[in-house]
Amino acid sequence: AGKSVTMKTLISRSAVLMGIQSLALDAEGEYRIVAESLGGINVVLSPTSKTVINIFDIETEVTKDEITGKERLVLNVENKIEDVTQALLTMARGSTRSTEVNELTKQIIAESVSEEYAAMKALREEFYNIQASGTRVTTSQPNINEIVELWQNLLKDFDEVVHIPMSSGLSQSCETAQNFAENFDGKVQVVDNRRISITMRASVVDAVKMAKNGNSASEIKKYLEETALHSSIYIMVDTLKYLKQGGRITPAAAAIGTVLNIKPVLQIQGGKLDTYAKVLNVKSARGKMIEALKKDLEGRFAEFVKEGSMRISVAHTKNDENAKAFAEELQQNFPNIPLEFVDSLSLSVATHIGPKSLACACYRIY
Repeated sequence: AGKSVTMKTLISRSAVLMGIQSLALDAEGEYRIVAESLGGINVVLSPTSKTVINIFDIETEVTKDEITGKERLVLNVENKIEDVTQALLTMARGSTRSTEVNELTKQIIAESVSEEYAAMKALREEFYNIQASGTRVTTSQPNINEIVELWQNLLKDFDEVVHIPMSSGLSQSCETAQNFAENFDGKVQVVDNRRISITMRASVVDAVKMAKNGNSASEIKKYLEETALHSSIYIMVDTLKYLKQGGRITPAAAAIGTVLNIKPVLQIQGGKLDTYAKVLNVKSARGKMIEALKKDLEGRFAEFVKEGSMRISVAHTKNDENAKAFAEELQQNFPNIPLEFVDSLSLSVATHIGPKSLACACYRIY
């Protein structure tokens, strides 16, 4: 009783004298009168109550800029998925009390959480809404401790692991993973095939095919790295705003480009992002990307086209209709090259290029 009286007194005095807000997890219902007396809110959570906690809800965080000292809103997508995963893992451990709920279970839950967001389209829609509101969205490297734990758990059931991170030219996560993999005596092979997004997806599919064919992890790594440059990605960016935020162009260049309505076409080859062309409208951008693919397919990839191992795909950021129309245009221009898919670019890419982008890729398959 003494503890309860003390806490209620502290909460009341802090609210009245200092304006401090408090949150109490009140299993016994004894803080209801305090909350109502101070003009607060009493929220009832029970199997029969109309109020529920939505752990999937996405909220921005307030951070302080280290240089300017100004506060800003930030949305970290990876952290949100991690928070939900951890909450579900805790529930699973508490309800089952099973030793089988481990880090491998956590990985399965994390994948399910990501799939759930994608299925509801909540994550993407909320992401773009928050991005459009002016909130600065950031990305971060995967937690290396969690990756190492995942490798350790996978090696309990499998002989080897093939880890395919984002290109070393665009993220430090590849180098970090390579350094930690050295402690696994060759059982973990970290591949740097200098790809991202569309072409990285193709690499994963190739790795699965090779594993099913009986190839070792080192053989898969060798092939993926040897064929790293057998791909190209071209991306039309609708606005220069997010390239400016990421420091890839200067504020002055962004301002001039915005006034002139310039839409840059970027290219990714060998894991680095470079400018390919600058155009004034979407139609011209599509023409430039088709021109670039034609040059690749008739030039450096002509041998692979002849053997039937080249594919093309389309991706976008919140630009479905244009993406579908672009896919049809590509099929008309390259009738002998199979188009594999039309899909959304990952949010890690969208963070840096913004909405309404359009991308195409050509790549060699195993």
